Amino acid sequence: MKDLITQSSLPLKSVESDFAVDSTGFTTARFVPWYDHKYGVTRQEHDWVKVHLMCGVKTNVVTAVEIHERDASDTKILPSLVAKTAVGHRVVHGGPKYWELQHITLAMVEELHQLSPFDPEHLPEEILLTEAFHRRFPDLPQIGCFDTAFHHEMPRVL
Repeated sequence: MKDLITQSSLPLKSVESDFAVDSTGFTTARFVPWYDHKYGVTRQEHDWVKVHLMCGVKTNVVTAVEIHERDASDTKILPSLVAKTAVGHRVVHGGPKYWELQHITLAMVEELHQLSPFDPEHLPEEILLTEAFHRRFPDLPQIGCFDTAFHHEMPRVL
């Protein structure tokens, strides 16, 4: 189920740039006893689990989810939710080779360095950003959305 949620969110990751994290509890069919000190009696209540999720702010699409015991700390779960959510980058110039939505690799970043003269205002900064994300979150997928996709299908003008 977790993989299905992650996979279903992939097409919308290029749309999202802001994400929210939240958690909530769901009751289970199991009952757990507890002692009520105020009244000196043993009581029962439904047990529950805690669901942590990350979702896009614009689309409300869930990008990552984890289910833990009722007392799981929210802060300890955050890094794994971030690691399951890809970072989308708008890249102004991908040259003739990069025009489709795709994972950004280190080899691609090296090739984009060569294209920097074609877009000196945007591309160097975007490259720095992808490199910074790679250093900080090496396992985090990064997706490139290239503006050159718009021009790719245009007819050649003579």
